[in-house]
Amino acid sequence: MDVAYSRVLFLGTAGVGKTSFKRSLMKLPWKPNTTSTVVSDISQVRPFTHEWHTLKEDKWRAVLYEDEIEELAGLILAVYKKELEGSDATAYAHDESSQSVPETHSNIILEVEKIISDALSYINENPTLPLKPQPFLNFWDCGGQPPFLEILPVFLTSRTLFFLIFDAEKDLKLNWKSVINIEGESFDQEEVQMTTLDYMLNWMANIHGHLMSYEEEGGFCEFPRMYCIGTHGDRVKDRKSEIKKELEQHYQGKDYRALIEDTVIVDNTTSGQSEAEDPTLQALRDAVISFTEKILILKTPLSWILFRKVIQVLSKKYNVISLENACIIGAASNIPPQDVPDVLMFYHELGVLLFYPQIDGMKDMIIINPSYIVDALGKIFPLNVNPDRGRHCKEWKLFHECGILVQPLYVELWKEYKDASSEIFLKVLVHFRIAVEVETDKYPPPSKQYFMPLVLKSTKVNSSSMTLPSDSIQAAPLHITFNSGYIPPGFFTRFVVVLTNKMELCFEKDIGIYRNRVTFRYQDPDSTTIEHVIVTDCTDVIQIDVQHHHLDQEVVSFTKICPNIRVLLEDAAKEVEEILKKCASGQTVDNKSTSYIFIEEFVDYLISIDRLDEAAIKLAEIVNKESFFSKEGKSKFQLWYELCELIAKNPDKVTSLNVEAIIRGGIKRFTDMVGQL
Repeated sequence: MDVAYSRVLFLGTAGVGKTSFKRSLMKLPWKPNTTSTVVSDISQVRPFTHEWHTLKEDKWRAVLYEDEIEELAGLILAVYKKELEGSDATAYAHDESSQSVPETHSNIILEVEKIISDALSYINENPTLPLKPQPFLNFWDCGGQPPFLEILPVFLTSRTLFFLIFDAEKDLKLNWKSVINIEGESFDQEEVQMTTLDYMLNWMANIHGHLMSYEEEGGFCEFPRMYCIGTHGDRVKDRKSEIKKELEQHYQGKDYRALIEDTVIVDNTTSGQSEAEDPTLQALRDAVISFTEKILILKTPLSWILFRKVIQVLSKKYNVISLENACIIGAASNIPPQDVPDVLMFYHELGVLLFYPQIDGMKDMIIINPSYIVDALGKIFPLNVNPDRGRHCKEWKLFHECGILVQPLYVELWKEYKDASSEIFLKVLVHFRIAVEVETDKYPPPSKQYFMPLVLKSTKVNSSSMTLPSDSIQAAPLHITFNSGYIPPGFFTRFVVVLTNKMELCFEKDIGIYRNRVTFRYQDPDSTTIEHVIVTDCTDVIQIDVQHHHLDQEVVSFTKICPNIRVLLEDAAKEVEEILKKCASGQTVDNKSTSYIFIEEFVDYLISIDRLDEAAIKLAEIVNKESFFSKEGKSKFQLWYELCELIAKNPDKVTSLNVEAIIRGGIKRFTDMVGQL
């Protein structure tokens, strides 16, 4: 059967109007005090809302049981039309009275039989039922707070229409700031060290990198697709075209341009107002329907469709079922037991359920209500509106300040989720490198501790902000760069998690630990010295600085230790690449997304992509850093001379440095080279 089935994902920073835009697609009237994506307890933020929608009377609305039965009846009639003509459809219902089944399975079998019976009854009552299936959409409204953007790659699939949403009223080149709206009241969150423009381009590049695939003939696959949606169109009526062109000029000519349908500025305040409604809203509704009905049509066995219907009905009563129960549903749907795992993975990729047979302890567990695990994750992300955390005040403080989630706290938070133990939730977090088990002196044993860097606050960083103790030297910084030009969402915190398995976290107060900067202690097996390895998220690259503290007698030289650290770093990056690839469904573009280069190579890299001003700044930094030693054996004079040449050949492109001061300083510093100068 042809089934119109897709996922629509609303992605944007907190407070830009994702939920309002989703309401507009559903033709619901504008609600000025829309609450941010939260669970019922408004002190908890929810990573996503997850709802099924269907098209009824030219309007999207949440799917009801009757909608499911109507569609199933249409599909049954389409397949068995001849057999059912002129007969009583209910006569085809199964007779289970002679079958003996364990009592534990009887409820599920009864549910299956009831669904089939209701569908056949519907056919009897509606013999002229239209055969065309209605499109069913899986709406995912994603929380826009920084931690949730780190989790999101776990839920990415290619059969998705992405709406990348931004506030058109705000300057694209300003840093974005999370805003939480709760019942008309706004709460400012942290300002993130990334502009709205960089945020948009980052997601475009990485949706392309993770999910882009090709057809057998070599052409672009027809999914995923993206729309850039600017909200608050009512406040920028005269600037819509200008804002659209500003964003478009940044993605034209890029690889990810192939996935972008359009950039549209919308006025959500007019939603549902008939002729007064912004016409672009109806155009977008039509685009969603067209994308689902024409591009995402799936040839699906009727037995598989029945399986999905049963799962969705059961999800209203149950959150988790066993693999054995899934096989019972499969048998009732006429699916052989050996095919059930394939059916489960098929619907896992479409977002109907969550099935992780690769995770130890979850091979026999199917989460048929994805909101269940999403809500559970939301419990560990409280808003700042409730500073009093009661008896677990100490544990919350440790979690917020150090990223350490301890057993007494997570057991308390997840004790109401009785269908899955707290250890199951942690296994999911550990598997996707969102958390890692650690042993620290921050909390007494025998309680387990898990480090989750994504919950930490960020700090303002730049690549030259490292302070070096007087008794230390520092290796040439290593930079990890990416084909997209940005650090992929979710990569940095997972990189830190993997490194935590290889090195010791450093929690010293004068150093600090942040979501975008973490310090580790590393000791070579053959050495008595301890190196500090500082890992920093610089938005476009990951920078690693290694500081070495002198000892009177050193068994292993610093120059021999650094290559060992580099191997650890490269192995960690490769592990994260692999886990993010596994998160993405389908065959993605096969290219090497990361490279590992030292600061001098990084300067060459910046020059090669014509970012000459940044290259000059980097050169100036290493010329002025007394503790820096060149991997390529260059003297400070050679580096300074390269800087002068770069400035002289590109006076219009190197604008951030005081050129006269650099030249005068060099002449004064390198007096023995005045003749050559």
